[in-house]
Amino acid sequence: MYSILYGYTNKGKVNKFNNSSLHIFLLKAPLYFPASNSSADNTSNNWMDPCYERYYEVGALYIVYWIVNGDMYCEALVQDSPNKNQPSFGQDKLFRTEYKKTWCPPKT
Repeated sequence: MYSILYGYTNKGKVNKFNNSSLHIFLLKAPLYFPASNSSADNTSNNWMDPCYERYYEVGALYIVYWIVNGDMYCEALVQDSPNKNQPSFGQDKLFRTEYKKTWCPPKT
């Protein structure tokens, strides 16, 4: 799975001007869920909602979760040129990958 990530980026379409074909593409930093946040309820079934919101915002194909020094990161990835991009973290940090229409919940 990790090798596939070189063909994807966390840069996504986030806006459209005047109903034209002009789009804004922005690099979106991975969302950060610090392990030190004692007030976070990571046992709930909606703690990942910000990841899914970003997923639909940019029209992503994958959501990728990383664990780095005990902290969780997630990013929504859109397809780009093969072998053009470097994954945000090393393979040893890859925790989970969700694919469109397989794991990601439907847009509400």
